[in-house]
Amino acid sequence: MRIRIVRLSEFDQEVELAWELYNTAWARNWGFVPMSREEFFHHAREMRPILVPKLALFAEIGGVVAGFALAIPDVNEALKHIGGRLFPFGLVKLLWHKRHIRHIRVVLLGVREEYRATAAAAALYASLIHEGTRLNYLGAECSWVLEDNVLMRRAIESMGGTVYKTYRIYEWD
Repeated sequence: MRIRIVRLSEFDQEVELAWELYNTAWARNWGFVPMSREEFFHHAREMRPILVPKLALFAEIGGVVAGFALAIPDVNEALKHIGGRLFPFGLVKLLWHKRHIRHIRVVLLGVREEYRATAAAAALYASLIHEGTRLNYLGAECSWVLEDNVLMRRAIESMGGTVYKTYRIYEWD
């Protein structure tokens, strides 16, 4: 297994790999709706300015992309200082406080179904922790992990993660 950083010089090809993996790895998750290529590329381009390349990772097994992880700085830490107002001085405050962000959010982490019994997810998490620590981040939030995703939850908990919030969705016919 090899964990590698996203190559920004090949951004479109890397986004293509991530899009295909996203629609494959999350396909069996409850409530999943596949993203169109255009929609995924739109989100990728919007996220590019805050992307930290060392926190966007691919796991490759035998030359095949088996998993993908993306963590971004938790911009909420900077946003709380602008009081909901971007102008006239909010933008300056946002840019100032952005330098002091100390946590990351793992927004995507998925592994192809045929590689889930490998250590790919744990290796991606471990790499995010390692790189995040080297970049002086103090912690991470792994948001939206399904309650029945036992493999992912076990990997997070084995690294010291704890559940601090549970969302429930109910359906009424």
